[in-house]
Amino acid sequence: MLQGNIISNQTGGEIKLVRDGIPSILKNVADGVDATDAATKGQLDASIGLNNELSEVLANGNATSGNNLTITAGDGIVSSVGTFRMGFFPTAATEVIAEGAGGAISVATHLTTIGADVGGDAFTLAVGTVIGQMKKIAFVSTSGGTGVVTAAFRGAGTTLTFTAAGEYALLMWDGTDWLDLELSSVGAGLATPPAIT
Repeated sequence: MLQGNIISNQTGGEIKLVRDGIPSILKNVADGVDATDAATKGQLDASIGLNNELSEVLANGNATSGNNLTITAGDGIVSSVGTFRMGFFPTAATEVIAEGAGGAISVATHLTTIGADVGGDAFTLAVGTVIGQMKKIAFVSTSGGTGVVTAAFRGAGTTLTFTAAGEYALLMWDGTDWLDLELSSVGAGLATPPAIT
């Protein structure tokens, strides 16, 4: 059974059915064609042209007819000018890496807090999973050493260095590099922000 809002197309005599927020073109409402039917998608693709817009969403996105749009690994939502991206935040709990531990920083969490012992600690950050993935790293404690994160950063940078507790980095994955959207600090004296080199 078809459900949704039926909208008449004044120019072509077709009927559009909007189901779960996705328009489908039907030649005859009595056909009972589902909005996820391949032939229906083909009619819609032909009517709007292949402009990397709705046709790609229908072909690659919400295949389950649910209420969530699915962005596959390595893809994202990017504006037509390319400098604006939709941010995606992982929902896993905060990751805490204590002083002296170092190691890999999870890309499955939005926030990771790190610390460094007197000799300093080394960390790695893997590539993101979708374009627009957000990642925040907060340097919350140090016994005198620095926290150095190795990853692919904007402008061929490969290291992000934290020197004082309260520093943080807000990053976004662009498909190639982690972009530094905000390098700053909080707390007493507002320490110098972390640096990417």
